[in-house]
Amino acid sequence: MLAPLFFPPDATPTRRLGPAQSAREATQRRKAYHRKRSYRSIIRICLISTLIVTVVMGYLWLMTRAAALDYRDRQAENLIANLQEESNTIQDRLATLQSRDRLYVLAKRLQLHEPATFLTINAPGPVQVSEHAPILSALVSWLHHQ
Repeated sequence: MLAPLFFPPDATPTRRLGPAQSAREATQRRKAYHRKRSYRSIIRICLISTLIVTVVMGYLWLMTRAAALDYRDRQAENLIANLQEESNTIQDRLATLQSRDRLYVLAKRLQLHEPATFLTINAPGPVQVSEHAPILSALVSWLHHQ
């Protein structure tokens, strides 16, 4: 076979996989293992504490949002109640100002009375209206209401 000639065998690993050859090597392995293990516990503690802090902060954030929404809801309810009360007061005042008894008393004080005769005017013929008058009058009445 020609394969061993073209592909040399792999070099043997420098680190032995079996038992330690000397006490120094065993001590170094043990120290490295304990160092890695101590870092694992620190990392684990940091991750768990970060998770706990994140959960607590999320809970507190949600509670403050709920309290803020409740506060805004009560504020809106109070505003609606105040506006409803003000609307009722204004409607009562309007009804009082428009009452027939009050208008009758006001007319007597101003010495107003029912007319004895009514004036009737007869137009001399049909009224002529130009083509543009309805549009202009509609525009004027619309602007007047605005």
